Amino acid sequence: MTEPLPDLATALFRLRLHPDYPLPAEKEWYGKAIRAIFLRAIKKGYSARTSAAMHTDNQLRAYSVSNLSPDPRSEEAQATREVSFRISVCQKENLLALLHCTLPGGELAPGSQLNLSGLHCQLVDWHLCDRENYADLYRDALSRKPQPCETIDLRFESPVFFKDTKTRKYTPEVTPMRVFGSLASKWQTFTSQPCPKDFEGFLQKHVFVNAEGLTVVDLGTGSNTTVAALGLARFISDRPEEPAWRFLHCLARFAEFAGVGKDTAIGFGQIKKSVSRPDDETQNI
Repeated sequence: MTEPLPDLATALFRLRLHPDYPLPAEKEWYGKAIRAIFLRAIKKGYSARTSAAMHTDNQLRAYSVSNLSPDPRSEEAQATREVSFRISVCQKENLLALLHCTLPGGELAPGSQLNLSGLHCQLVDWHLCDRENYADLYRDALSRKPQPCETIDLRFESPVFFKDTKTRKYTPEVTPMRVFGSLASKWQTFTSQPCPKDFEGFLQKHVFVNAEGLTVVDLGTGSNTTVAALGLARFISDRPEEPAWRFLHCLARFAEFAGVGKDTAIGFGQIKKSVSRPDDETQNI
């Protein structure tokens, strides 16, 4: 890359299922295996210290990974023999580490053989499919002109859950404070761009969520909780003229890299943002 590294980036990796190995006997959540390969690749191909820092207990993760898509057992995957996953990073250092892993001889280089919890496959190719800079995100969001009745739609493409700050228990309930409050914490950790004044108060008093498009799904084993939410959450405000509402657009776009909720480093809380306007046209932003 000749241009400066972006602050935020997402890499899409395409895999081909190995024809000589059967699928694992049990359905797996592959996010854990993808994270393990990612961190091991950084340790071997870039820096053991960076790899360890990215897995420090009780620290906000400056990266997220997806699960495999489509499900290896699906008709689509069986027809094409291909699946993919994404790795997103929220700091330049992590992006530099990721890029080193894709160099020839790296564990995420094209041609590499991967074993994802018993699923054997070959990495075909990869590319950066999305990128952003914090300053640009912040400037564009704060300068945008909101429309009456505009909503921010977050589609959870993988299950999302949160840890309740009062009960300390896990919950699938999606609220403005849980979604955007947690995103604001990550934002303030990874960038110097400030949150608007009294942002938390704005979330509590002037942002509402329509959760009719969400369903609660059973996760089974492999996660910190047994249930999570999946689908579309629609957020609306009675004060869309406020800078805090415009800042929510910034955080929603940031969420496409950072993820939402708990365990984003192993594939949970992956989202896609769109904006719904009064004419019912929905646009991906």
